[in-house]
Amino acid sequence: MQRFWFLVILPLWNGSAGCLEASMHLDDRDEGVRRIEETRVEIAETGAWPHIEWWTDEADPLGGWFDFTSIPWVSAARGSGDCDDAMALAEAILRGYETLRVFVESSRGWHAALLWHTPGGWVVISNMVLLPWIADTAEEVAYMIFGSDTQDVFIFY
Repeated sequence: MQRFWFLVILPLWNGSAGCLEASMHLDDRDEGVRRIEETRVEIAETGAWPHIEWWTDEADPLGGWFDFTSIPWVSAARGSGDCDDAMALAEAILRGYETLRVFVESSRGWHAALLWHTPGGWVVISNMVLLPWIADTAEEVAYMIFGSDTQDVFIFY
């Protein structure tokens, strides 16, 4: 059932709710796109994930089940979001690089992050991690998010 949720229900919900949210933020689109492009340029110049000054972690205002992943330029324009918003934004910033989406379950709940393959290994990019963590395999770095408290990991290749 969990795989059905991640593969079918969640994408449908995210798409429809994200489009509705985007329609309410159309005036902010240029700012969001500018922030994404500036971050892409910085990554291309440095080869590393930068500290994003304009991003803040924000608690889920919808309380979990009704939450949806915001469209990346909306998150960038707002400058905030929860873990799935940060994952989608990082994926948009890293377009053209090898990335994987990961969902990790622990006794503390679920967390979404993006895994980025670099010459140094796989890097976790998450709103929960201040400095990126690096490991040799995608599975290894995904398990670093909750450590021994990890119950399940879904990596989307």
